[in-house]
Amino acid sequence: MSKGPDRTPTIVDVARIAGVSKSTVARVIAGSASVSGESRERVLRAIEETGYEQNRFARGLRTGKSFVIGMLIPDISNPYWADVARGAQDEAEPHGYTVLISNSDWDPVRERRHIQAMRRNQVDGIIINAINESSAIFRGFPVASVFLGSGSHGIRSINSVRNNVEDGVRQALEYLVDNGHRSIGIILGRPGRKGFKRFQGAVDAFRESEKGRGARLTIETGDYSEASGRAACRRFLMMGEDRPTALFVANDIMALSAMQELREAGLSCPHDMSIIGMDGIPAGAFSHPGLTTIVKPRYEMGRRAASILISALAGNTEKVHCVLDCRLLVRGSVAPLVRADGSSRPSSLEASLSTSGVP
Repeated sequence: MSKGPDRTPTIVDVARIAGVSKSTVARVIAGSASVSGESRERVLRAIEETGYEQNRFARGLRTGKSFVIGMLIPDISNPYWADVARGAQDEAEPHGYTVLISNSDWDPVRERRHIQAMRRNQVDGIIINAINESSAIFRGFPVASVFLGSGSHGIRSINSVRNNVEDGVRQALEYLVDNGHRSIGIILGRPGRKGFKRFQGAVDAFRESEKGRGARLTIETGDYSEASGRAACRRFLMMGEDRPTALFVANDIMALSAMQELREAGLSCPHDMSIIGMDGIPAGAFSHPGLTTIVKPRYEMGRRAASILISALAGNTEKVHCVLDCRLLVRGSVAPLVRADGSSRPSSLEASLSTSGVP
């Protein structure tokens, strides 16, 4: 088929070249499973050959849908959220949906503005890691929605996908205690958010557990950024000899920056301080030492969220609340607590607990 400057390929052209009906082409474009594999391949080759692009505006007039999903995440520069977005996009595209990604920068005002823009542009559904973690932000929002993250817990009226943060915290702290660390610094995220409360609740639960009893857990906070991770680590270092022997950090960006702060202070990880992060972003594999971390299934979170949303857009009214398991990934940033002579040594806290008769 020749294409002049004014000639736009149509579904008729695709059907003619593929040797199928227009309705078959339409079903392939819509992602229908009712088309045979051979016919589907012929249609896809014809689409590529003709350069056919579906007129989404016309399709929307026929179906009442925009075939656009809005996705609002807090920090696209963080590889964690990039992986989540990729998972959602890969799941949505075969179903004929485009994912429109917006970035809130952890700013509730910007978040509200993006939600309003999505409403004006009539997206069919929205996937969001909400700053304002309340179902109130969706009042009057006439689209299907999926919440991401630990803050979604307890909001039963909206679909959600979150990681099992509580178990991830337990795995991290147990691993440090099993390596002899009884004085542990913890760098959490933003206070006041529901996600923060869940994380802190998990720390408190560990404190009361058999393994956590007798350990000293000291909490500092950051905002998930490199600068805040360095600042929190610096505050721990200012404690001098009473500083923690290990850090557990709420995301890998802050953990890696804390490692850098140690180096600049003339200390090393894990010899002077062990560090364990949370997220499992690729950068942790390339640090020196490699960052031990709690891996969250980032890509799977995005994929599941898109799948749940597309199901809702197809008419499924059942609310889905998906919880994904985390796993410990051991690298080199955590080491057993040892004396300079190589034997096991107690921290100053352990020594005081021992003399006081606390196990």
